[in-house]
Amino acid sequence: MKLGKIGIIGLGKMGMAIGRSLKGSSLMGYDIRPAAKRAASRSGITPAKDSLELVSKSNIVILAIKPQEMKEVLVNIKDAVTARHLFVSIAAGISTRFIEKAAGEARVVRVMPNIALIAGRGAAAVCRGKRASRKDEFIVKEIFRRSGKVFSVAEKHINAVTALSGSGPAYFFEMIGHLIRSACDLGLDKQTCKNLAIQTAKGAVALLETTGKEPAELRDMVSSKKGTTAEALKVLKKYRLGSILDKAVKAAWKRAGQLSTA
Repeated sequence: MKLGKIGIIGLGKMGMAIGRSLKGSSLMGYDIRPAAKRAASRSGITPAKDSLELVSKSNIVILAIKPQEMKEVLVNIKDAVTARHLFVSIAAGISTRFIEKAAGEARVVRVMPNIALIAGRGAAAVCRGKRASRKDEFIVKEIFRRSGKVFSVAEKHINAVTALSGSGPAYFFEMIGHLIRSACDLGLDKQTCKNLAIQTAKGAVALLETTGKEPAELRDMVSSKKGTTAEALKVLKKYRLGSILDKAVKAAWKRAGQLSTA
């Protein structure tokens, strides 16, 4: 479908990844950093001289900025916002109501993507503000389907999405990194450790997707009584891996809520 003229404010990792997924669209970008604008230009994104120009020349505006930057950005662009504008925010913790109040007549859809969209394997959750229509939501889903899978949620659950899938890749990177280092300590070379860890993670995910079984059921398929996996799982249970992960997810959820009131 034709998406119309799209502008991206914020050309960091996420903004650039979204821009690359929209290759072939009418696309403009703005960032306060000259180097980011130059990089965007090399990727086929037309640089705007400022955020006002970008908004005035776009009908869809993607706010790929940090939560702490949102208020200032909305103040700067408010005079250019009209009822034709659809704003798409990927800022953690910032409600559609906050953006609607600050941005005047714009319709707002909020998205929580994750960094895996860089590899075309992102997970994104979408919720719409009070002025946004089902068509607006559909358009935003089409944008993010280009770089992964998209799910609809109620806005009251978006902070939980942030804690699970928004921050989630970092949890996996942390755990896989530790697995690699542990295997290296046992004498394997680092590249072999990394290759095995990555393929093991891919295989585990593939089993979850293809079998439809619960994680605990698949875990038990790997573990045999008095075997090596059972010994490893004893250690994970002893040191309360489940409790650690629970606390980590809830800490991310709590922080997302704090950002909404910052």
